[in-house]
Amino acid sequence: MDLGSFLIGIAATAAPRRYWRSWRSSPSDLTRAAVVSGLLESFFALVLLFYRYLSFLRLRASQMPGLGHAHEVVQLFASGVLSLEYVLQPVSAFLVYMAAEGVVRSWAAYFVDEIVPSLPLKLVQIFQERRAQHREEKALGPILPDLVEPCSCDDAELRIACSRVKPGWRASMRVSINGELYEITRQDEGVAPRRFVYLLRKQPLNKVIRGMYAYEPPTTGLTAPPAPSNP
Repeated sequence: MDLGSFLIGIAATAAPRRYWRSWRSSPSDLTRAAVVSGLLESFFALVLLFYRYLSFLRLRASQMPGLGHAHEVVQLFASGVLSLEYVLQPVSAFLVYMAAEGVVRSWAAYFVDEIVPSLPLKLVQIFQERRAQHREEKALGPILPDLVEPCSCDDAELRIACSRVKPGWRASMRVSINGELYEITRQDEGVAPRRFVYLLRKQPLNKVIRGMYAYEPPTTGLTAPPAPSNP
């Protein structure tokens, strides 16, 4: 890895993997970059923490001019109180966290080859994913009852049109409907607002059941497969 790529790797490994997973670089190079990334994070956080602390002490000293002439015990107690006050400030607490996070990130990369992203950047990723999911959900339209109807296709006997994807439903999965087993033959694209269509046929007797979903078809004016009759 050349110097330019290594510097890019230092910044990239601080971000979640989805932002750099397609970047061509060896795992060992990325691990070394993550070690340096964590150390730099801790170093700059500690430097900022120290310089802000000096400014904070100067401000408090100007507000309490008589503290310099007080007894040593009083000065020691006041220093502890001021230090606690400083650490509890939001910016100071954030810098303390970043310093600790950098140590953890470097330790994880060096000892267990695990590239841990920085939490603020991880939160940005989560926020972006939530926004994208919200936009996708809004684009799908309202949630409607499934439309279940017979199908005259060569490889299917039942058609289920849905306004949302059925989690886990894929080809060859088994679905229990009204006491009968059906096999999902394929998934097609339907017409809005029910854009997800599943085609099913009855479970062949000679096939092994490896996974099954229990499905209760809607009964509000929609067609559903008849329940099996008892002999």
